[in-house]
Amino acid sequence: MKRGRAIVQDEDRRRKKKKNVIQKVNPSDPESGDQSKNSSARGFYCIAPGDQRFGLLATFLKKNLKKKIVVIFSTYRSLLFHNQVLIALGIPNLSIHEKLDDAKARSTIDQFRDADRGLLLTTDAVFYGLIISPVSDRSRSLCYLSDLCLTPHLCSHLQDWILQFEPPDDVEKYKQRPGQQQGGNNRGLLFLLPQEISFLKGVRDSDSFLQCEFSDIKTGIFQSQMEKLVQKNFRIHQLSTEGYRSYFHAYASNPHKAIFNVKNLDPQASSASFGIKRPPKILV
Repeated sequence: MKRGRAIVQDEDRRRKKKKNVIQKVNPSDPESGDQSKNSSARGFYCIAPGDQRFGLLATFLKKNLKKKIVVIFSTYRSLLFHNQVLIALGIPNLSIHEKLDDAKARSTIDQFRDADRGLLLTTDAVFYGLIISPVSDRSRSLCYLSDLCLTPHLCSHLQDWILQFEPPDDVEKYKQRPGQQQGGNNRGLLFLLPQEISFLKGVRDSDSFLQCEFSDIKTGIFQSQMEKLVQKNFRIHQLSTEGYRSYFHAYASNPHKAIFNVKNLDPQASSASFGIKRPPKILV
């Protein structure tokens, strides 16, 4: 009987320890709070309802303009929309995606790699799948863009943050996500819809995740500014519609249906993240 009770108590302690891993921290200062627990954590997440996602992203980026950040989108068209809107809101950025030719892609990578600060937007397919040379000298060995962003000897200035803004297409690759490599200061921040929280179960065992909370009033201001741009700028309006459609289709084709199920998406809230008041009908 005592042995059985001891096993139950031990299990309870493990559960409590696991729950304690999820702490709320300031996204602008992840070192704040409990230093002993935050210092070793490189995995962060935030719960971002569909109609608040853009405001949260813009708030984070605006607060961290002096840092070096990579943001990963699920599709090329979603990237294009965010690229133009962020620039219009005073958040300059570079972008690299599958539509760029080799010369432009290499030039963009070199520019970002050598900078002390900046923002690079890319797609899931490019970040985990594009094979490039880490330096202009093509005689050097090739590597993945993700390796270039994460490996100290390939990049003199590692990224401070790498944000997975939209769902990863390959969960296994995400398990080797930004923040896993040792020797760098880069941290990974994962944006999740409320119904996607179960995604953490598959990755939490290999890393401690801390929850970021955004309390800045500017989240609503950025959302409002983005909506006005979509309404008044024809090009951005066009990009918003194309971006939303591609995001929706990518979500529908995500193989991990138990977590990323398009039937669980709220069309109104999801389209709001692209500044669209009335979501267009999309066949999947």
